[in-house]
Amino acid sequence: MRLYRKGATVPFNPAEQARIHSKVIELLKSSNFNSHSPKPPGSAWNRADFLQDYRETVAGNYLLISFESPQTVRTVGGSMEVREIVLGLNLKRLAGPLFTIDSEERIVAHSKYRGPLCVEIFEMIEDSLSDDRSNDAEN
Repeated sequence: MRLYRKGATVPFNPAEQARIHSKVIELLKSSNFNSHSPKPPGSAWNRADFLQDYRETVAGNYLLISFESPQTVRTVGGSMEVREIVLGLNLKRLAGPLFTIDSEERIVAHSKYRGPLCVEIFEMIEDSLSDDRSNDAEN
């Protein structure tokens, strides 16, 4: 798991990594829709739009979770193969948007996932970074 801020990898509290990792998996599992599954009635995924959202996300601050081999994750919207999870951290006090990279290295956008978890994950990461800065200042 790596945290990127303004193009650089930022270390954060290793003790928090397992908790954050678990919460991000929980967030992914709460996803109702994704760009590679059947669309809900009356809606459509615009590939150009979600790819632009992905580019903007990884140009800024984001959390990346990579797996050595693809993992099957059962979301509300169905099971999917996941190689990487990308969670944006560019919104004010909110983690998102959420993307995965599948076993064929396709970018998959997700929607209708648990908003309160987005707030909780953002705060966990910010708290972890604050703890690291406080520890650095004391040393």
